[in-house]
Amino acid sequence: MGNPNCLPCPNSSSGPLCPELKREIKFPKTIFSLKDLEFKTSKKWHSKQLKDTVKGLMNKPLEIKESPDKWEIINWFSYFKYDNGIITCRFDNRLKPYLLGIKNRFIISDLRMILPIRSSYSKRIYLLLKEYAKIGSREFQISELQDTLKSLKVLKSMQILNEKSS
Repeated sequence: MGNPNCLPCPNSSSGPLCPELKREIKFPKTIFSLKDLEFKTSKKWHSKQLKDTVKGLMNKPLEIKESPDKWEIINWFSYFKYDNGIITCRFDNRLKPYLLGIKNRFIISDLRMILPIRSSYSKRIYLLLKEYAKIGSREFQISELQDTLKSLKVLKSMQILNEKSS
């Protein structure tokens, strides 16, 4: 059997995607029209609004924390380009180890359950609990949940409420 840490090859059932092959794979450019974006988002986009949104995306990097002393911060996209209604972008290649085989590593949740939830924290908690639905329960340390949700204020309020109800 192959290396258990290798991801399965998406184009073949013959075996794992070896680290050497993962290094060679480059994310392709994604090209779509402004009309496609407007159709998918049900929203009319103006050039300045689109530019501001793209800048906002570029200012929201992904933090990958392996341990307190080992982490990476990577932008989702290496670039965006807008040219007369045509948008071109590319995922940053440093995300390859995290995005290749992503379907195998994350739960698939029913959007009908998630979309009505308004709070982003509630959505995250729902997904965290959904990961353990088959097991039946999951416990969190407050500090672990705070770090996962990136929210100290909300969890301190929850902790105070919990103490009052005890």
